[in-house]
Amino acid sequence: MRGGFLPITADGTAANPFGIAALGGLAGLFSKQAADKMSEVFDTLFRSDKPAFRSDALKNPMPRVGSIEPKSMSPATEDPTIRLIGGGFTADSIVQVNGKTRQSRLVGPKEINVTLAREDLAVGKLLLKVVNPEPGGGESSPVTLTISD
Repeated sequence: MRGGFLPITADGTAANPFGIAALGGLAGLFSKQAADKMSEVFDTLFRSDKPAFRSDALKNPMPRVGSIEPKSMSPATEDPTIRLIGGGFTADSIVQVNGKTRQSRLVGPKEINVTLAREDLAVGKLLLKVVNPEPGGGESSPVTLTISD
């Protein structure tokens, strides 16, 4: 700085415009390295034992279904809504019933509800799974819903 960028003996109005431009150019040339070093410094200063969770995830989580409610239903059910409980659900999650997409409603990151179509209510077993889109994402393991009289 004393080499001519900003003269020490002069007041604040006597700044060397070439020095300011040179300093700006150097900052621009090495901005990536400066950002990486700042990230390293702050990661070290503010280290935590807890994993860091971002509210604006860079990729979708892998969905997982732990249980469903109800586990079985009748073909004559008035409200064919199933509650899937698990984790990794997002606003972009879709629910598939026997491979067909069904209308769903996100309740929270651990719960999503799906309304079955009338064609799904035939006696038998239904395989339900949650699918999150790319980037990341994927399919949950299927869970079985029994339709019986």
